[in-house]
Amino acid sequence: SIAVLPFESKGLGNDLGSIDLLDKLITGFVNINRFKVIERALLEKILEEQKLGMSGILDASTAAEIGKGIGVDAVVVGSVTRGSGALSIDARLIDTETAQIVTAKDAYSANISFQEISQMITQLAEKIKAELPVVNGYVIGASDDKVTIDIGRANNIKKGMKCIVYREGAPIVHPVTGKVIAREIDELCEIQINEVFDVYSTCKIIKTKTDVPKIRDKIV
Repeated sequence: SIAVLPFESKGLGNDLGSIDLLDKLITGFVNINRFKVIERALLEKILEEQKLGMSGILDASTAAEIGKGIGVDAVVVGSVTRGSGALSIDARLIDTETAQIVTAKDAYSANISFQEISQMITQLAEKIKAELPVVNGYVIGASDDKVTIDIGRANNIKKGMKCIVYREGAPIVHPVTGKVIAREIDELCEIQINEVFDVYSTCKIIKTKTDVPKIRDKIV
């Protein structure tokens, strides 16, 4: 889950006309079907309560605090800059727990138009999505607070990323056909990747929910 916070504007003036940049950014992240994005109305309410306004939030710790207050995993902040007739958009994804930058991406265009800005925002969202792959695997080692999983560099996994460890439970059976259509899911804990190797990674448990992980438990 993420919140897209207002971006800082540099050298734009009234060049964007009627284009609402924050709305375009939120829409861009919704449309890539990767994140749960907080609605603008809730975002504006939180910013108003904290007396922060909608002029752009650059400080990572402030952005993280806002995100934590909303209850999201990360926030998107950045800037839009006009220079020499061109437009560039820089975006940073910030972890709300650590205030660390997870990834930073940019997009550039020589023109300012509704279509160009839409394309730039889509490019940005896709770049950030590519840095946060959805992958599935298994726990292959577990002792104390150390967990070893069977995904690594080959899966585009990086140090600092987080995973959910879960265990499949009882089958969910269709009452008419008798077919197993799914299984109940028990989320055990949240882990963070410490070391990444080619085909496996070692992790630490950062949040226990229902149980400690065991070999053959699944991760996502």
